[in-house]
Amino acid sequence: MNEKKYYEEIEHLIKKNEINKRARKLEEENSLVTTYWNVGRIIVEAQGWCCSCQVWK
Repeated sequence: MNEKKYYEEIEHLIKKNEINKRARKLEEENSLVTTYWNVGRIIVEAQGWCCSCQVWK
């Protein structure tokens, strides 16, 4: 019976690790998307489009 407890604890730790890896990857991707969004917004504003009121300046 104790053996099963150890296996369950090991399985829990492995699952936790995999979840954390996925969470970190999603966080990195979100940061990358935010960066590209802001770069695009700056380029569009430099061309004369107002993002907040959505009209050409």
